[in-house]
Amino acid sequence: MAAACCLATLVAVPFGTLLGVEPAAAASPAVVQVPASIDATGLADASAPLVAFLDSVPDGSTIEFPAGGIYRMDAGLKFLDRHDLTFEGNGATLRSNGDVHEASSLFALWSDNTGIVIHDFNLVGNSPSPGVYLPGEEGAHGVLIDGGSNVDVSDVTISGVYGDAFYVGGWADGVNIHDSIVKSNGRNGVAVIAGRNVTVQRVTFDESGYCTLDVEANDSTEGAANVKFLDNLVGTWGDVFFAADGAAGSVVDGVTVSGNRVTGSSLATDVTLARRQDIVFTNNASTVAADGPVLKFAHVDGLTVSGNSQPLRSGSLAAIVDSTNVSYGQPEPAQASLPVPSSTRTTLLTIAVVLAVLVVVAGVVAGLVIRRRRRAAPTTRE
Repeated sequence: MAAACCLATLVAVPFGTLLGVEPAAAASPAVVQVPASIDATGLADASAPLVAFLDSVPDGSTIEFPAGGIYRMDAGLKFLDRHDLTFEGNGATLRSNGDVHEASSLFALWSDNTGIVIHDFNLVGNSPSPGVYLPGEEGAHGVLIDGGSNVDVSDVTISGVYGDAFYVGGWADGVNIHDSIVKSNGRNGVAVIAGRNVTVQRVTFDESGYCTLDVEANDSTEGAANVKFLDNLVGTWGDVFFAADGAAGSVVDGVTVSGNRVTGSSLATDVTLARRQDIVFTNNASTVAADGPVLKFAHVDGLTVSGNSQPLRSGSLAAIVDSTNVSYGQPEPAQASLPVPSSTRTTLLTIAVVLAVLVVVAGVVAGLVIRRRRRAAPTTRE
């Protein structure tokens, strides 16, 4: 029995300790400051020096930008095949001075990056018409994630980009975008072209030139799986609030849109490309009246619609066509009353008064006629 106790004690003690050698502590991530030699006033291009600096930083590092720094970006901060890097912005600004193409996306994560964290940046585009969709000038994004896995973006503010605030493609896996503000973007607030396990949560989208939330494969090899848009606050959009269409033959399986609130537009939704699967649209709300149907679903296999709030001027809330396994627990909202202009109210009141006067006059005239007839009638005596 005593031997067994001693053996248990030996097993519980690290071998290095038995030899009098303390185990090495786990190495903490190296913190690397952006060099002061890189212009942080916004006067000179910082994109090329930042890319060169990033090439010298080992994987597993935290890269710290100086608070208040302004970096002019003639091209994007592009990198690929990097691992476990944290970009700590401390509120620094990356200001675009590039063109309208993807190479000018302010953060451009290409191919096989893993474990990337982007936190606390101000990303400013150079669109001449912030929040307006300019066809053919929509490639420069705020954050482009093309491929790779485990990317976390938080506490960023994006404005004035030509394209999307956030672009997810290349079947990126495990993308978490949260707790951020998009003041304006030219195309989509979020575009998922090809991605799986993507969550967009607690993001404010003030003004999107095209769609706010868009799942749109460009060809049949792209699509989406397990995408969630949760608890976001939306202002206005140019085309629709949510869409999941794109190229024929693409597969979109599992998209949840829930708990979002739209204050400047309706919940207009278009999911009509055959055949999307497992679409959940629940507990979203708008305060802006619209003509129905507002929610358009067609050719969906597995559709849940419930708990949404949308005032209507006319029509019905939803149109659901050629869909299977549908759960529709949505009461039809009452149609919104249109406000009556003050001039119209005055006209109606005048008409009402005139009608009332005519009724009185008609009553008086009728009384006089009856009296005259009684006087003119002969008197009969017995």
